[in-house]
Amino acid sequence: MNTKIAKTRVVLAAVTAIAAAGLLALPSAHATASCTVLGALLNLHHSSGYDVAIDANRSSLGPRAVIRTPELTSDGNITSGGITGRTVDFTIGWSGTLSYVHFTGTVGADGIVHGTSTGTTTPINLNEGPWDSVDPLTCS
Repeated sequence: MNTKIAKTRVVLAAVTAIAAAGLLALPSAHATASCTVLGALLNLHHSSGYDVAIDANRSSLGPRAVIRTPELTSDGNITSGGITGRTVDFTIGWSGTLSYVHFTGTVGADGIVHGTSTGTTTPINLNEGPWDSVDPLTCS
């Protein structure tokens, strides 16, 4: 084998190894942040005036949720969902009924969750529409 060809192969192998090592050392530009609630409750305020306090343990939500309106307070249960990455998605249901409210939202750069709700209007009249978290979540 020609020594010039052999040296070229060695140099190419070295360049390839260095480039591969450099790419492995770079952080992923599209890594999904993991967001969590700092305290024991995720507190939300709905644009129509009602407030929601949800039991929270980092990214797990529930089992209990309390909804407060100017007229009354209602205890519900988280029937599904939680926090995945920057997405907040959960449903509150009431025992013995088909009533529910579904909340979906996204954690912003400031840690505040902005979202919308949909669902039934009983056992209490909860209007559909936008909501925000009262306190920021922590994302890493």
